[in-house]
Amino acid sequence: MIAEVYLIKRLPRQMAFFDYRIPDEMEVQRGALVNVPFRNQTVRGIVAGIKKESEHANIKAVGELIDPEFLSNAELAVYESVAEKIVQSVPAILDTAFLPPRKRASTIEHTKPTSITNKVREQEVEHIRSTIELLNNGGDHFIQSTDIVQSTAVIETWLRKNESNKQCLILLSHVHDADMIAAALSGIDPTMTVLDSRSTKPQRADIAKAWRKGEIKTLIATRIGSVLPAKDLGSIFVVRSGSDEHAQYDRNPRYD
Repeated sequence: MIAEVYLIKRLPRQMAFFDYRIPDEMEVQRGALVNVPFRNQTVRGIVAGIKKESEHANIKAVGELIDPEFLSNAELAVYESVAEKIVQSVPAILDTAFLPPRKRASTIEHTKPTSITNKVREQEVEHIRSTIELLNNGGDHFIQSTDIVQSTAVIETWLRKNESNKQCLILLSHVHDADMIAAALSGIDPTMTVLDSRSTKPQRADIAKAWRKGEIKTLIATRIGSVLPAKDLGSIFVVRSGSDEHAQYDRNPRYD
C-alpha cells in the first residue's frame, strides 16, 4: 500500500503530496502523523490518503508512525480548503500551523502583565452592552469601535459574561495592542497567553501545543494564531480588522 503524504515543510504552491510505501507491519490512515525520508533528512508529514499503487518507481518507505490519529478527516480538510482558496501548497500551510516539537519537555509561562483598569466613557456603555447582546446571538459580526480601548472593553465584557468555558482567540495586528489588551484582561483568565513576534520558536511550539490541548483558554496572538488548531474554540475577535498587518505578503504561505 502507498501513503500520499503532505510534508510539513514550506514548499512551492505547485507541490502537493509525495508517495511513500507503507511497511507491512504499519497501519496508517488519513490524518496520521509520520516521519518520512526527504532528500537527505527526515521530515514530519501528514497522510493525505492511501492507495494501492504509485505511478512512481523506487519510492521510499514511511520511516515512523508518530501519531495514528493526529488530525481528523475534517481537520485536515480545513487546511486543504485554506490552501486552495489562497493558492498555496498544503505543506506550506501545515508548516506554519505545526511547528517542530521541543526536544525537551517544558512548561508554559502564562502571561502575567501589569494589570490596568480599562476606562471607557459613560456614553460608550450602552454601545458595549448592545454589542454583547449581539454577540450572544451567535454568528459573525462586524463591530465598529472608536478606538482600541472600546474594542478591549467589548472583549473584556464578553469574557467576563461568557460561561461556556470555550476557548477565545484574539487576533491583533500590533505587538503594542497585545500588551494593552493582555494588561486589561489580566486576572480574568489565568491561562491567558500572548503569542507574537517576540515569542521564540520553542515558545511558539509550546503555546501551539497547549492551545490545541485546551490548556490555554484565551490566546492573544498576531497573525500566526489564525492557523493554529484549537481544541474547543468558541469565539474569535479580530482587532483592527482592516489593518494590512493581518496579512502576510512577503513569504509563503501568503494570506490575508
